[in-house]
Amino acid sequence: MTISDDKTVKIWSIDGKLIRTLEGHNGWVMGVCFSPDDRIIASASADRTIKLWNHDGDLISTLQSHDNWVMGVAFDSTGQLLASASADNTVKLWNLQKLESELTLEQLVRRGCSWLHNYLTNNPTISQEDKSLCHEICSEATENV
Repeated sequence: MTISDDKTVKIWSIDGKLIRTLEGHNGWVMGVCFSPDDRIIASASADRTIKLWNHDGDLISTLQSHDNWVMGVAFDSTGQLLASASADNTVKLWNLQKLESELTLEQLVRRGCSWLHNYLTNNPTISQEDKSLCHEICSEATENV
């Protein structure tokens, strides 16, 4: 992964090919990390926010609480806590389990469909009808980001 003053995070393959670009910050991206299970990407920005993305590059959540640039982020070994360090001279701990419990039903369904998308699309044992099970929900989610 690379971060940039162009406000993006880029994910690269091991052989140097661009896989995807995460866009959504309004300032330089200062830091980025994967959760221990590689399901969530956290990015820190000069726009004073932390963005959480799924492995497909869909925005899950934006965390706001710092009063200055967020310089870096790091997950604990369980992936349930995220630490953020800021130029406001603070380090904040975010309980990601608590954040998940505050999601609406619609947000949870979208997240679940996002996680299932590749499985439903590529599994040869899934019927054609079931392959499109989350198609409409995933399409709406990308339109609303």
